[in-house]
Amino acid sequence: MAEYQPGVCNINNNERKKRKIMGGASFLNSMLLTTILFIFPSFTPLLVGILILNFTGFLGFLQSKQHFCAGLALKQKFNLGSSEEKVTDSEDVARDRRKAASIIIQSLLGSVILTTIVYLAVANF
Repeated sequence: MAEYQPGVCNINNNERKKRKIMGGASFLNSMLLTTILFIFPSFTPLLVGILILNFTGFLGFLQSKQHFCAGLALKQKFNLGSSEEKVTDSEDVARDRRKAASIIIQSLLGSVILTTIVYLAVANF
């Protein structure tokens, strides 16, 4: 079993699996909306949904890969057992929040890039 490490690890293997499933489901739904967008290219509002799904897909996979939940970090908690526990040290909270911000920014950048590629592909198809 993993051990809580501020800014490094705040979830166990079961929590990682949940995030990986969430990421995969989000990417699958993004692919479905992308397919619909290729069929109906004038329905560009779908791009907003694709962007959001890509964001949650990246977020899920990054959290799983990095053993770190951004949401728990923002709530000053970690979950390495059967329940959430509180992070009490202010330095640990700061490290966790920096890591959470990094994961969120990476997810946002990845989703913007991927959605831009989808937009360009649909526009030039």
